[in-house]
Amino acid sequence: MATQPGFISVSLHRSEDGSHVVNYVQWTNREKLEAAHHSSEFRKKWPRFGELIKEAEPCLYQVAHVEAA
Repeated sequence: MATQPGFISVSLHRSEDGSHVVNYVQWTNREKLEAAHHSSEFRKKWPRFGELIKEAEPCLYQVAHVEAA
C-alpha cells in the first residue's frame, strides 16, 4: 500500500492475547484511501482480505493532535 498515492503510514497493533488487531493507517484524504483499497495492486496482493478477518469495525478519524518526542 505504501506505493499508493496519498499513503502516509501504517502501524499494526496486536493485543497481547492475540485476539485483536488494530490496523492504523494514515492517508492524505479519504478519496485516496478508497481508491487504494480498490486498486488492482491491493486486490492482487490481498485477494482474501475479507476472509482473513471474522469481524471488522472500520472507522475514519481526523487527526486532532500529534506530539513527538
